[in-house]
Amino acid sequence: MKRLCIFSDSENTLISVIKDNLKSVDVVCVANLDEIKMLENIDLIASIHNSCFPKDIIDNYKIINIHPSLLPSFNTNEPVKDAYLFGVKVTGVTVHKVENIDGSGMILAQYPVLIDNYTHFDQLADEINSLEQRLYPIVISSVLDNNVFDIVELLAPDPAHACHSCGGCHKCEG
Repeated sequence: MKRLCIFSDSENTLISVIKDNLKSVDVVCVANLDEIKMLENIDLIASIHNSCFPKDIIDNYKIINIHPSLLPSFNTNEPVKDAYLFGVKVTGVTVHKVENIDGSGMILAQYPVLIDNYTHFDQLADEINSLEQRLYPIVISSVLDNNVFDIVELLAPDPAHACHSCGGCHKCEG
């Protein structure tokens, strides 16, 4: 059985979503770096909004991070707020490897979110959160299985949607 360490310094809905989507994976949650060093047989560390790790952890573990912007843009502490206030029309979510102490590494997946002139900040934040909840479990599963992430999985209609063809438009009732 694969073993996943979720690293987050706060309780997050994303943690529950990852656990729910990866039932065949042994998931351990930690909130500080010292706890990581005490764990054994970790196949992957999935960090949530924190890509800065000391060199000894980077050298000894495979680490990925999810960031609520299209990196390298808005690599800040409040990327959703910063993108919104800057007035960009496209932001999104990035999942990347953590390969250096500055948090940089190869981008594994990105998905955009469009911002129109009528988008309220709360709408944008909700859309980013929803996208993170769909994207991160898929990428984590792909990395654990040594598979290539396929964006089609993210774009696929919800399996609970009756017609399986309209992508969840909710116009069909059957």
